[in-house]
Amino acid sequence: MRKKNWVLSIPPNEIERLLASTAPAIYRRVAIIVTEDGEVFSGVFVKCLGFEGILTAGHSASSFMAQEQFRLVVSKLLHRFTVHSRDFEHVPIGRPYEPDKIDGDDLSFVIIRNENLLCSLRNLSQSVEFHDITKCNGTPQRILGEFHAGEVQPINWGVAGCPREKVDVKIESQQGERFKASMVTVALIQCNFDSYELRGKFDYITLLAGSGFEDFPSDYNGMSGGGIWYQQFFSENGHYRVEPILAGIVCWQYRPTQRKGYRIRKIQGHGFVSIYAQVRQTLYEEFVENPRDNN
Repeated sequence: MRKKNWVLSIPPNEIERLLASTAPAIYRRVAIIVTEDGEVFSGVFVKCLGFEGILTAGHSASSFMAQEQFRLVVSKLLHRFTVHSRDFEHVPIGRPYEPDKIDGDDLSFVIIRNENLLCSLRNLSQSVEFHDITKCNGTPQRILGEFHAGEVQPINWGVAGCPREKVDVKIESQQGERFKASMVTVALIQCNFDSYELRGKFDYITLLAGSGFEDFPSDYNGMSGGGIWYQQFFSENGHYRVEPILAGIVCWQYRPTQRKGYRIRKIQGHGFVSIYAQVRQTLYEEFVENPRDNN
């Protein structure tokens, strides 16, 4: 697919400011999962067809759901938000994830089944927000049209989650009790668009991300399951604003390469069709069209 040259008629520092302005809205939707042994995974808090949960990579969901309990990062303040895997239901989207396979289906929706847990998360509305993928208002179709027309905007893409190398484990005290705390960094990392491909029922977005220079992590482990965000620019009366749109879920990283003297990694994940079509279709077929008998 060809890419059209695209340049905003505003200064680069203003572009950076506008892109950074999307961070608070994106951060409220970021799900960070920490297991008891210190493993960290990323995801996106979403709701779809009345279900609320975490949209993430299949291999991430398989790992943390294999634990009896894990912790959710839901605030910037020191806290322990421990949850049990029995309070969730793991729904693979497409074929179940195959270990060590780069490519194919690697997408899962982990439904929160415990109403008390849901109420607790809803009460954290300043920190946690469920992104509604049921109501997309034609946005994915419009952006897909830009892909096929070769008019995709290359600079305004980001991935959000927690790079594992940014996790610092410390011993903390709370109410007289000492415990091991994982200090995590939730990051929105700006990327450039590289390619888009639709294969069968699933689509794939590939981005180019810096690796090991400035604030870019050298390794993107821990970002799997995090959101791919398309930061769309709108112009109104000569003024720009930016709206973040959930465009995909991070699944894989590739070995770094050198480009123009910089170390670059390709980051790939599922895209619009996978999220806004396949997730909804799977939930509809499993729980709406053929509801289960819980008796």
